[in-house]
Amino acid sequence: MAENKNETPLSLEDCTKISRAVSAMLDVEDYIKSNYFLEVSSPGIDRPLLKIADFTRFKGKTAKIELLSPINSQKKFVGIIKEVNEENKEIILEIDSKDLTFNYDDIVKAKLTITDDVFKKEKE
Repeated sequence: MAENKNETPLSLEDCTKISRAVSAMLDVEDYIKSNYFLEVSSPGIDRPLLKIADFTRFKGKTAKIELLSPINSQKKFVGIIKEVNEENKEIILEIDSKDLTFNYDDIVKAKLTITDDVFKKEKE
């Protein structure tokens, strides 16, 4: 997965350039001894949230998280990223009009989710 530092969208041409450059480096250094398939893509609509800073960046967006250990026998949650405290590693999701607080270290997987708002903006 690749992305521009200035947060502008990656074009197909950008992905092609990155793929060619990385492929050339891999071939020269011979890191991979057998044939390989290199896939370069932009994060897309359902981009993964890999760092706590990603949660801060996408505050107000809908995210799906999966926890290491269940809370009331539930491991997966979907809600709006309401607040992020990077210092305390706390993320607050609004789920069904209620705020739930999660510790970032307890999250094993997280990504933005597609909502109807995405499609409404495309039509406007």
